[in-house]
Amino acid sequence: MKNAALLRLLFVIHYSLFVIAPLFNQSADPSFCRAMLDSAELELKKRNFPAAREYCEAALPLCSQNTEAIRAMNRRINKAIDAEKRGAENAAVFMQTKETNPTLAMRMMWYNSSRHPESQISHDLYHQAISDTQAVFMLKRFNGHRSSVSAVAFSPDGKKALTGSRDNTAVLWDAVSGQAEKTFTGHTDYVFSVAFSPDGKKILTGSRDNTAKLWDAGSGQAEKTFTGHTAYVKAVAFSPDGKDVLTGSGDNTAKLWDAASGQAEKTFTGHTSHVSSVAFSPDGKKVLTGNFDNTAKLWDAVSGQAEKTFTGHTAYVTSVAFSPDGKELLTGSGDNTVKLWDVGNGQAEKTFTGHTSFVYSVAFSPDGKKVLTGSWDFTAKLWDAASGQAEKTFTGHRDPVFSVAFSPDGKKVLTGSWDKTAVLWDAGSGQAEKAFTGHTASVSSVAFSPDGKKVLTGSWDSTAKLWDAGSGQAEKTFTDPTSCVHSVAFSPDGKKVLTGSWDKTAVLWDAGSGQAEKTFTDHTSKVTSVAFSPDGKKVLTGSWDNTAKLWDAGSGQAEKNYTGHTFFVYSVAFSPDGKKVLTGSFDNTAKLWDAGSGQAEKTFAGHTSHVSSVAFSPDGKKVLTGSWDKTAVLWDAGSGQAEKTFTGHTSSVHSVAFSPDGKKVLTGSWDNTVKLWDAASGQAEKTFTGHTDGVSAVAFSPDGKKLLTGSGDNTAKLWDVQRDAVEDKIARYCFYEMVGAGFQLEEEDMGQYRLDSIAFFEKNKQDSIHYHFLMDSLAQVKGLIWDKAKMAFGEKLEESETAEEVSDGEEDSITNLQNQIAAERDTLKRYALYAELIDSLKNRMQVSPDTYTNTLVRTYNSHAWYSFFLQAFKSAEQDIRAGIAVDSSYKYLHTNLAPALLLQGQYEAAQAEYLKWKDQPFGEQELATYREAFLADLDVFEKAGIIPAERKKDVEKIRALLKE
Repeated sequence: MKNAALLRLLFVIHYSLFVIAPLFNQSADPSFCRAMLDSAELELKKRNFPAAREYCEAALPLCSQNTEAIRAMNRRINKAIDAEKRGAENAAVFMQTKETNPTLAMRMMWYNSSRHPESQISHDLYHQAISDTQAVFMLKRFNGHRSSVSAVAFSPDGKKALTGSRDNTAVLWDAVSGQAEKTFTGHTDYVFSVAFSPDGKKILTGSRDNTAKLWDAGSGQAEKTFTGHTAYVKAVAFSPDGKDVLTGSGDNTAKLWDAASGQAEKTFTGHTSHVSSVAFSPDGKKVLTGNFDNTAKLWDAVSGQAEKTFTGHTAYVTSVAFSPDGKELLTGSGDNTVKLWDVGNGQAEKTFTGHTSFVYSVAFSPDGKKVLTGSWDFTAKLWDAASGQAEKTFTGHRDPVFSVAFSPDGKKVLTGSWDKTAVLWDAGSGQAEKAFTGHTASVSSVAFSPDGKKVLTGSWDSTAKLWDAGSGQAEKTFTDPTSCVHSVAFSPDGKKVLTGSWDKTAVLWDAGSGQAEKTFTDHTSKVTSVAFSPDGKKVLTGSWDNTAKLWDAGSGQAEKNYTGHTFFVYSVAFSPDGKKVLTGSFDNTAKLWDAGSGQAEKTFAGHTSHVSSVAFSPDGKKVLTGSWDKTAVLWDAGSGQAEKTFTGHTSSVHSVAFSPDGKKVLTGSWDNTVKLWDAASGQAEKTFTGHTDGVSAVAFSPDGKKLLTGSGDNTAKLWDVQRDAVEDKIARYCFYEMVGAGFQLEEEDMGQYRLDSIAFFEKNKQDSIHYHFLMDSLAQVKGLIWDKAKMAFGEKLEESETAEEVSDGEEDSITNLQNQIAAERDTLKRYALYAELIDSLKNRMQVSPDTYTNTLVRTYNSHAWYSFFLQAFKSAEQDIRAGIAVDSSYKYLHTNLAPALLLQGQYEAAQAEYLKWKDQPFGEQELATYREAFLADLDVFEKAGIIPAERKKDVEKIRALLKE
């Protein structure tokens, strides 16, 4: 219905613009054009691309003054559509890759979220890991089960991991290497639950075959089978001394067994539904059960009598756990929550909310300070037990997380999932560390306190908020009930807060009490920017009345009026010594003033649009400006000359800052991103993505290790500079692996990532397969050879016409290489091995040409494919022609020669090859002629991102030719 209404609205707009308006030969009112652009912007944010495009098309004929803005909006829409498509394709690659190479998949996750924050698929899939306070990364994935992993456990020493599966088995793994060591087979149905004995020598399993089994961990042999339940055994546990076993069943009971004899000692009856979870208290005197009747029960282990019933959940209780001291217990439920209870009084102390589906497993950390939960929402969460706040979200499973466990030292987390895998995690830092949420409108300004422990935010909701940087909790709210707060600042001692508002005033507040102390009134329009002098005695304000003012902080009196700008003053700053004042204006300039005399000393002119932000370097010798022209500029404060221009943002730069050492520059933009730049080179080092609206404010922490950003998405975010920069470097070093897996990188990244990757391998020569292959590929492009022994490039030598004797050892080396290639799962390593195989085969061909002809031809073809991924198209052509010279009947060589020529820019030669072969029969089920094979290859090259930008038009012409 909404779409129908929208279409009707657009029809009216079209009719008005294209039929009625032309009759009167009138242009549309500027406010109408602005409204149309705003509507397009709104639909773009909602990802309703057709509607956004319709608004642009409707406005274009009459809004001649806004033509460029409308076309720019159309370009943004097209870019968003492309990003959505690319994000979908990369998501598919990611899902495939994370099964076999989770580390590489995490690099893909980082890259895609970095480059495509506007893609809904990217946001949903890749930003899950940073949607909470921190992202976390997997250390190991245990692959091997043929069905869902329903249970996990660590051995007491943390060196082993145990998993139970719906494939009827349990598997013992080495937690360090990830290798399976033992498989426990004997159950005739699903294994629902697993546990280690306290000494780690025994293993306990519970199954849907109505039994539990005791196994020897060393031999893998079953020692006891506990029979007596009349329905599945859903949960198992060892007593703290290892002498007793506890089981919970679908027959509504729990049973206590003697581990040595296998005899049942107690039956706990009283629940009205399935017993889903069981636990012993740390002293072994109590038993805890969770049940599908929405309750948990505490029992006396000796008498078997129920002592307490814990009620409060609104759906079944799926999991229970005792705290290490036995004073508290934890329950997870189908109502999507976890509850922390006091064992003594039976009262709920905390409810942990945040999962979006059933909570299926819970655990305490060894010190009892953390809580771990696994859910049907495909995630696990780490919580602070005292506050009930979620600290981390573990994402990466493709199905519900059924079981969770802490390592004995509490530093690792183990999760088991229906996706058939168990994952070992380390709670490392991800991207955004904290999200300060609480404002109800755009966050317009942010600041760190001088000691870095507090964060200050200003918002269009007419408030400023003081936050604890460590916990992310709001401590004070400074309310200006009359208008938006546009700018905030801390005094140098951190005891005062300054806010600038659209009600034409600035207000000085006491940070401790939250009370207003002074109001600075003299501006005749909105106050857009505020700053304290370095000694805290003066206040500086900038306003839409085209002026900046200097005030005495003690008396509140205006002392100086800085006039000279011809449009709004949007940003102000003091020099580090307090003697100079810097202002940025919508008249496209920034000005340097003498603070004492109020005289303008320099005008920084060069931006082609409004200057929205200004900053001094820590030594006062440089000036930084950000502009609506999408750039930031570094200026020499003494000469007024521009030294560097920072380009890369795709929309207005709204905020700029220097790092405390002056070596880095930070910019925030309406393209929803923040960029970190090297001040000396002007190169972008890092892009911080995660905001869903324009970034209006940025700041460095006093130590330079953290970043603070404020956005139109109503949030402020805290970021870790160093660790996030590391992620970008790792992604660069994984360039060839990502491309080889079919992952699509942006055109602007391809060249630099390739060089960075080669430089990395040159520095880290221990990865010989990658390193030598990269060097060999470069040598081919340069017309040289790569000498592996000397680790150096050399001149090509003329081939000897004398055939050398080939030893049996070389024949063995061919077989060994072929075996390595067959066994190697990594595509790139396999291609690298092909390069070595070519050399061996060429030597062998001189002795036995008939024997090795077919193998050599296929090897040339495989090596050529890798040259394509390197964009070494000349090298690919050389391999292909060498293969054709050996055997011209091998059809795949001919499908590769044409694109090798095309991507080098030899269009006519490529066209001749395509025309020569396109209608010839190819002889495969889905590739009847070479035409289909050619088109399939071009699709592969496009998805891999290896088609040079200057060749794309030629590729499209060839596509059209092939489709004729």
